[in-house]
Parts: sequence; structure tokens; C-alpha cells
Amino acid sequence: MQFILCEDTRQTKKLLTHYSLLKNQRLICANEHTEYSLKDFMVNEIKKGAALAFVSDAGTPGICDPGHQLVAFAHQHNLSVVPIPGASSLTAFLSCIPYCAQPIHFVGFLPRKEKGIIERLQQNHPEDYLLVFLESPQRIVRTVHTIKKTLPEETQCYIGRELTKIYEQIWCGTLLSLSAEIGALIPDKGEFIMAIEIKKTLAENWHNPARTLATLLGVKKTSQWISEHFDVRKNQVYDFLTQL
Repeated sequence: MQFILCEDTRQTKKLLTHYSLLKNQRLICANEHTEYSLKDFMVNEIKKGAALAFVSDAGTPGICDPGHQLVAFAHQHNLSVVPIPGASSLTAFLSCIPYCAQPIHFVGFLPRKEKGIIERLQQNHPEDYLLVFLESPQRIVRTVHTIKKTLPEETQCYIGRELTKIYEQIWCGTLLSLSAEIGALIPDKGEFIMAIEIKKTLAENWHNPARTLATLLGVKKTSQWISEHFDVRKNQVYDFLTQL
């Protein structure tokens, strides 16, 4: 192996040194800021007969980590890409939580802004599913409270922190219990992955009545009435009616 492309050369050097694998390889930084600029170098070196590896800091390259651009470019030039299974927060997390919903939708990261999160959660879907996403320690508490404002309090949710590492932690429970305890439960550092069980929605169950009632009662009273008679949150009805 002549070249090793690394998300962080310092971290990769520690790993190679620990296992006595650091020989004469050249370590090259290839993160989200630099990997695109390395594509021509990668292709040229491989065509010369060199072997290259890519190592991310934690997790699997290309799965919400650097590496995807290099893989895509390699395929464009008919170069072989060989995976080596390693730690993946997604598969590790799903293997140890008692979720029931299928299928599984992994979306990477949710939108940064509250409005984007709410819009994502309010999308109509004809079947139950498990929504899985990554989150930063700076936003995890805020994201949970935003979800609580959007979904029923009895929604089952799961959070994993620092999976496969020394300080690994996993929480399972309802959205209500988690939102009440999250500040004390979750440290403000580490890598997080979260899953929530989304129940199917049938928009026609309340959309048409809401439209009709809004012309008679107004948005606020209609939102309250629909919320009481359908399995939907009042603010969701309000948002729907104000966007018509």
C-alpha cells in the first residue's frame, strides 16, 4: 500500500502505529474540503500500479463521512473499489434497539432549522417506518424538543451515543419521557444517532374536513377541533391551514 488517504492523518497514524502497520506509506489528508482535489492524483497513481486506501476517523467512509466523491470518481474511471467492513453507527445501532417499524429510512442528517425538521416529519407516508438520522451534540437536545412539538408524545424513540466506543450509551423510550429527561441524560459531546418510529398518515382523513371547517370556524378553532377528533397534533393542522 503506497498511499493512504485519511480523513485526519493524525488519527490514522495513531491507528497504524498501534497495530504496527505504519511502514513507508504516504498519508494524505482527504476530508470534505480536500477529497475532490485529489481525484486526479488518485486515478493517475492507480493507473501507474499503486494501491490506495481510504480511512475515515470513525464510522464507514462515504456513509455521512468523506470518501463518497472519491468512490464515485473511481467508478467513472472503471477502477476497482474494495470495501473493508468496519464500524458503522447505523448497523450497530439497529442491531441493539427494540424497534418494530419497517421499512427503515436513513436520511443522514435532518435539516438544521426547526422549520425543515417539522416539514420532514409532517410528510405524508402510507406505512409505518423507522426514521434514522445522525445528530451533533450541539443540536441533539433542540432536535428532540422540535420532534416533540411535531409528533405524538407516545412515539417510540431511540438514541445512541459513541457507539462501539468506551463511553457508548443507548436510550430507549417514548418521546415524552426522553424529552423530559434529555438534558440530564445526554452529555454535550460525542457522536449521536437517533431513530423514531413514524406511524402512517392518511392525509385525506383530516385534510378535507379541515379545509371546509376553516372557512366556517377560522384556522385556530378548526385546528383545535381537528386535533380533538383526529389523531393529529393541533400545530400540524394549523401549519397545514396557514400554508393553503
